[in-house]
Amino acid sequence: SDIDRYLPGARLDGTSVSLPQTVKLIAAFVDPSTGAIVAPPSGVSQVSFALKDTSAFTGFAMNAGSETTADFSLATATASFSADHTARVELLCHDYGGFTTVQASAGDQTAEMRVPKDDNGNWLPDGGWKVIANGQVIGEIMDTGLATDADEDVNPMGNGVDGDGLVNFEEFRGFAVRGEHRRTNPFQKDLFIYSELPQNIGDAINLPVTKHSIFQNQMDADRVINFNRSNSGFGGSIPTIFDQHALMVIDGGFKLIGRSSPVFGETSVVGSPNVQTGPIKIYTLSIRFASPPNNNIFNVDPFDDEKTRQTIGHEVGHGVNIVHRFPNQYPPGLLSVMVTGYFMVTSNINDPAWNNIPHTYDMTDERQLQVR
Repeated sequence: SDIDRYLPGARLDGTSVSLPQTVKLIAAFVDPSTGAIVAPPSGVSQVSFALKDTSAFTGFAMNAGSETTADFSLATATASFSADHTARVELLCHDYGGFTTVQASAGDQTAEMRVPKDDNGNWLPDGGWKVIANGQVIGEIMDTGLATDADEDVNPMGNGVDGDGLVNFEEFRGFAVRGEHRRTNPFQKDLFIYSELPQNIGDAINLPVTKHSIFQNQMDADRVINFNRSNSGFGGSIPTIFDQHALMVIDGGFKLIGRSSPVFGETSVVGSPNVQTGPIKIYTLSIRFASPPNNNIFNVDPFDDEKTRQTIGHEVGHGVNIVHRFPNQYPPGLLSVMVTGYFMVTSNINDPAWNNIPHTYDMTDERQLQVR
């Protein structure tokens, strides 16, 4: 039996498959002293299968799907014993966090098995799970002392506020991220970002958190990414902490302050994704207007793409609680993507403000970071 390693909607190596997933349920009589399969008792020819205590979470991941049907179902309810003395039926899994208890009855005997295995009853598989990104296993989580409703992410430390707004069960059930399903790490802070720009998340790729670049339909209209928390089946709804949000990056076009000072980007407030009140705006035409050598919104200039990436990283930095850096504070300020008041309108392509654009965050920035 593979029950010790089985995860709903996953191969045995931990990578996810498309749903519904079909697995085999195998029932047999065994010799209690050896565990070996033996022939069924005389007159017993088939097994009846049933499911009980089955979850029915909304959708099939925390941010995907809307169905409210049972998370497991049986293709057939009975099976005859074959020549190898086993009876087999197909079990269909419809949710990456679903659970059920299988009953198999034959003659006067009944056996039960919880799927996935969860002897400590914390809704998390006893065998733990694999952390997946871009189809690759990047970590392994063990179910040792984990609580269903704890949010305990500690890496990176940031400003000392632990957690990323997602409880352990949400991290296990996972999220749809573009074309794949991802289970996340309950000890590593996660940040979800939707960007409509061709530069995607730009220099925010350098933030020291786990980034997930999602499609717009993988968050709700309020940018919530853990909205599928209700369970009309056994066990009730997920004991989540709050609605956690993605950051949303859009193209703001063109904006000036006064008559000639262009605005490159703006964030509604400096704070965590949970307190953002609107989308992050990147004024791509303002960047085109200010960058050398053509100071207009029509010509594409050599630094337009680079400055757009830097501006995305700068504004997303505000979205995770990082404040401005000023170039006159001290020279290291120029090393941070959070620098401000530095990129002036110029037609000089050799202007240091444009050929030394900072792209990374430094320790001063990282010590302010907060995602919940």
